[in-house]
Amino acid sequence: MEKNVQEEIREEESWEQVIETPAFDVEAEKAAQQRSRRGRWGYVITAVVLCALAVLVYFTDTLAGEATGQLIERHKSGVGMLTTDAAATQTFRAEKEGLYTVDVMVSNYNKKVKEGTLTLWLTDEAGAEIARADFPVTEVKNNAFMTLNLPAAQSGSAGQVYTLHATSDCVEQKGVTVRMGPLEAPVEGQVLTLADGTVDSENAMNLRINYQTVSYSTMGAAALGLMALALITVVPLGSRKERRRG
Repeated sequence: MEKNVQEEIREEESWEQVIETPAFDVEAEKAAQQRSRRGRWGYVITAVVLCALAVLVYFTDTLAGEATGQLIERHKSGVGMLTTDAAATQTFRAEKEGLYTVDVMVSNYNKKVKEGTLTLWLTDEAGAEIARADFPVTEVKNNAFMTLNLPAAQSGSAGQVYTLHATSDCVEQKGVTVRMGPLEAPVEGQVLTLADGTVDSENAMNLRINYQTVSYSTMGAAALGLMALALITVVPLGSRKERRRG
């Protein structure tokens, strides 16, 4: 009998403890989960924005530059009167990427010629024509540069051999010519052919070779990209912690 009374007392005490134990707050847990989800979406959105900024910085914060190489330091004479029978030519090896214009010093022998055309064109090592332009001889000034524009900057031009060709159908006075000057030493890849077909290894046309270079802002883009990557890695970590609590 005494044993039954004690068991009843223990059951009542146990029931009182159950009643006193606070109930599981479902609403609070739901609110915590919503805050967690909002936090993860905040990380994702921030990461996407940083990635977009990285791309924008990469393409907009660019540095465009120009470089010029010249075959000779000074000119002393010309390649002879240009004709249409044969072109005077000058081969050269491009020093940099982005070849985009060639300036050619021409001369009208200080005479005012009125009729005819000066034709300049550029070919690659395989003989394919890259650019061509016709200039009225009335535009030719004595010892002035005429510019041959290429359709676009040549990617992969560094180390490639190109040939500048020059002809003219002007027969007034002495016609027109391209200026040339002495080389300090023979240069591999440079060959001059005069208007009369003679190959000259001691001189070169007075050419200015112009290059266009573009460099992208990789440092700023990389920094933003790393920040975005760090934020993205936080999202799965938060998910795993939430699953453990559940």
